[in-house]
Amino acid sequence: MAVLISGCAKPSEIDFCRQTFSFLIKGNWLVEQRIDWSNFQAMGTEVGKEYSAATNDKDRKAYKLAFLKGVSMSFQRLRGHLADFVNWRVLVRGPEKLIVCADQGKLKKTIYLTFSGTKQLKLVAMGWEKP
Repeated sequence: MAVLISGCAKPSEIDFCRQTFSFLIKGNWLVEQRIDWSNFQAMGTEVGKEYSAATNDKDRKAYKLAFLKGVSMSFQRLRGHLADFVNWRVLVRGPEKLIVCADQGKLKKTIYLTFSGTKQLKLVAMGWEKP
């Protein structure tokens, strides 16, 4: 499968973002460290607000597990695959913000992944709408 990298992106940025999305849709626990849970927004849902409502570590971990399982099950139910997302590219690169997008061929939509951070990127938003 060919991946088009445009927008003068460093391949490592695209690889990191694509891998993060892959972990997310597969429900891989490794993605847990790549998400800014307190501020995360996904598909119009204020995940960060729901996550922050948990009052202890046990409940926060349970929320994370349930969220990741839910995302993974949704993609499985829709028969979605990482290979369906093509033309990965950087839309915005700023000192503390990176927005990467990819086209989903079957739905003819574009998914946007917003990351923040300087030394370690954290996923803060994901959605079909342009941020």
